[in-house]
Amino acid sequence: MNIYSDGVRYRNFTEAKVQIRMGTLARRFVFTAATRGIKDVPFYCGMPIQIWDDNDRLLTGYIEKMTMQSNGKGHSYVLEGRDLIGDVVDSNLPRIAKMTAPLPQLCEFVLNYLGIEANVIDEALTGERPFKTVIAADPTETAGEFLATQARRKQVLLQSDGFGNIVITAAGGRKVDRQLINRIDGVGNNMLSASLTVDHSQRYGRYSTELQINMSMVSKANLNTRPELIVAERFQTVDDSIRQSRVRTTAADYNLGKDEAKLRNLWEIALNRAEAVKYSVTVPGFRDSVNNNLWEVNTLPTVTDEYNGIKSDRMLIAQIEHVFNQDGKTTNLLLTDKDAFKTELKIRTEIDIDGRNQT
Repeated sequence: MNIYSDGVRYRNFTEAKVQIRMGTLARRFVFTAATRGIKDVPFYCGMPIQIWDDNDRLLTGYIEKMTMQSNGKGHSYVLEGRDLIGDVVDSNLPRIAKMTAPLPQLCEFVLNYLGIEANVIDEALTGERPFKTVIAADPTETAGEFLATQARRKQVLLQSDGFGNIVITAAGGRKVDRQLINRIDGVGNNMLSASLTVDHSQRYGRYSTELQINMSMVSKANLNTRPELIVAERFQTVDDSIRQSRVRTTAADYNLGKDEAKLRNLWEIALNRAEAVKYSVTVPGFRDSVNNNLWEVNTLPTVTDEYNGIKSDRMLIAQIEHVFNQDGKTTNLLLTDKDAFKTELKIRTEIDIDGRNQT
């Protein structure tokens, strides 16, 4: 794993990590190197960099933070940063009015406004589906939050690639000819370690979507005397598998159509259910042993882990962390239910909305 800046190649880092995560726009990196002092450090905050592994680019971005460390074991410095889309995550936007463009054009508008030289790759073909209405970005809302909201309305996810482009993905998971094996007899094992966690702390028994009327209609609706009408409709959804004392309200701060408001609850439930299961695996190297390709998020390898009761199941890679240190190269994979980010909304029949089962 190497850093390049203005064509200059930098190596000899004692530790390096690059993290890629579904549902998070920007890729992150942390590099550590030994030093004899500040004059020995060839980097600075704001420095543009590229990170490569062999011929594959892992990240294009900037150094955002530098830390000098000294202790009894020696002296070192740490570089941290994100890719080009980190500026989208942090920056605010002006009011956007009268825009009903498709999601790719909204992403392009944001990139152009911020002056980021990157492209928009529409893998989900959302360019054929313009919005009926687009909500203006709130002054307190970042560009990343604004785009994530619009992506969720189209039931897609936004990612970045190694070149810093925004990628619109359907997030259904692509089946790949890769296996993760952890058998008791050790035959064919390719995992260094594995752990399984089931976490219900982010699940809720009751969901409520409050649909607001257009605030420009306040005078016509006479809301100055009836403020309770600001919330025009409320959609309740129940997940019977979780205690009903856990309540979550969604979409309370921006306008949605009725159909979107109903689906929002169902998608939140499906997402929370699937994300309750997290399976962590560490494998040697950055690439699979079959095709020598980098491990990728939003793919579905076959997992067999006899210790944790997983029998040849497809699981979704939701997060990747490439790690280089004194022990060599390893990759930490975070896998979850294959439907964790699925957008077709194939919800289990026991989910109930307003007293009616949904399938």
